[in-house]
Amino acid sequence: MRRMTIAIAALTVVVGLGSTVPTAAASETPRAGSLHKPWIQWAFGSSGAPLLDQDFCGEMVNGVFFLTVAGGQPTSVRRTVNCEVPDGAPILATPGGVIAWAPTDGKTDNQLQRSIFNQLGPLKQNSVHVRLDGTEIPHGRLVSPDPYTIALEPGNLIQTVDPSVTGDSTRVADAFYFKVIDPLDPGDHVIIARDSYDFRSTGGEVVTYRTKFLVHVS
Repeated sequence: MRRMTIAIAALTVVVGLGSTVPTAAASETPRAGSLHKPWIQWAFGSSGAPLLDQDFCGEMVNGVFFLTVAGGQPTSVRRTVNCEVPDGAPILATPGGVIAWAPTDGKTDNQLQRSIFNQLGPLKQNSVHVRLDGTEIPHGRLVSPDPYTIALEPGNLIQTVDPSVTGDSTRVADAFYFKVIDPLDPGDHVIIARDSYDFRSTGGEVVTYRTKFLVHVS
């Protein structure tokens, strides 16, 4: 898996939510599907390389607070980060996913999709969880769009970890879980996102990626 300190695994990158009443109507909150590719662009193509900062929680992106995710090479990662989220902001969380990029994981769309399929093999389906203030909430379904192109800004994650990727864009395929959380009431909240992978069939071990977000809504 290509897990950077991302919760599901290129080089394979695997990248690894208590109870409040939403303050905004569902119709006012973007759907996870519309935020899938923007999150991938932010996480892997933006100049900030947010997933490489272990102390970074996330940030506002076009009116939605994007949370990061734990990941990295096949070894368990558990971390806790503090978040300051503006009042009224929807939160986009992911328990994890996998990503493949050209040319390292495949030079054609078919090869990239095959890489995603192989990376997903060790994922333990019952290990995927999102909890909010101690209560399990639906984590959304695993979504894998057709391969697409993302822009690569200077200092992006992909080219930081993989110098073989050149130019200002690259072709990617991915499969991720995403959950949009309606704006939370002001105050303190805890969001936990986790998943696990079983590498024992290839001589490895079970690894877990877990991030606890200590969220303060102000």
